[in-house]
Order: sequence, then structure tokens, then C-alpha cells
Amino acid sequence: MTIEYLNQVVDFKRPKIDDEYLRGFVLDYSDSLTLLNVLDHGFYLNGFTVIRNSDITGYRTYDKDDYFLNQALRLKSIKPARKPKVDLTNWGALLLTAQRLFPLLTIHREAISNKVCYIGKLVSITKKTFTLYDIDPDANWDRPYRRRLADLTKVDFGGGYEDALWRVAKEENLIPEKVL
Repeated sequence: MTIEYLNQVVDFKRPKIDDEYLRGFVLDYSDSLTLLNVLDHGFYLNGFTVIRNSDITGYRTYDKDDYFLNQALRLKSIKPARKPKVDLTNWGALLLTAQRLFPLLTIHREAISNKVCYIGKLVSITKKTFTLYDIDPDANWDRPYRRRLADLTKVDFGGGYEDALWRVAKEENLIPEKVL
């Protein structure tokens, strides 16, 4: 990735992880991680995603004004969101800074299973592991689970689904007490 792609829409290919491409505005990147403002297929922005650069096997840019995508974005006045102040140094730094800004994190370990994700609040973190207080699809809190940082492939935050889960859990006063 290079500076020229900041705030541009890019499709990322990660075939070992996911058959679908991942599309979004590139907001920032480090040697190991890239931050995207996700652009869903329905032409709306849906939060943020951070992916491992090592999983990316290719990407496509939309660098010409006459591409349909760029025309549609202009007509719909869609521009990237302001970059959240998250630390892309490593997964641990990302989790800590994202949790301070967003109520829920979605954790993906796609190399283990690309059909399962975990949503919740960060409870603790060490050099090798993190503990997430999981929330289920009905906005009920489960319990804290420990997972390895090395297994992370993608982390989402600030999206519509996370927001809906958080609002329902908050409304029901089901927020766990022991979280970071």
C-alpha cells in the first residue's frame, strides 16, 4: 500500500481468508495492518475494518473518475469518514485504542473459521492474548473468552450491527462491569 491510495476506494483480495473481496476507503496503514472505512455493496459506509496486510494477495483501485463506482459515490455524496484515532502498530495496540472509541469490537479469526466472528467488549490484554466479553446476536452478554492475538485476521468497529447490539444491550442495562 502506498500514500497515494489514502482516502481512495480499494478492493482487497484475501483468497486464503475469504472468497469475497473487501472494499473500502483506505484511511491509514502500517507495516502490518490496514484501516478501511467499509463501503458495502449497497453503496453505504458501514464502520471500520482493520485487516492484516500479510493476508492481502492483490488489490484493485478505482483511480479514474469515469469508473461507475466513482460516479455513484459522487452522485450519492459519499466520502470517507474521518479516520478514528486507532493505533495500527499491532493487534494489541489496535484493540486497546479501538475499544476506547467504540463500544463493541467484532473479532475475526478467519484462518480458523471464516464463518464465525465474535462481538464484545475488551476485558484484558497481554502480549499474546486478549479476553473479550462476548455478546450474542440477541444482545445478551455471554461471558469473557480468551483468544490469541496471533489468530486475528480482521477487526471491525463502528458498524451498524455493532451499534444495534450495543443500543439494545445498553437499553436493557446488560452492560458487563469488568471491561476496559
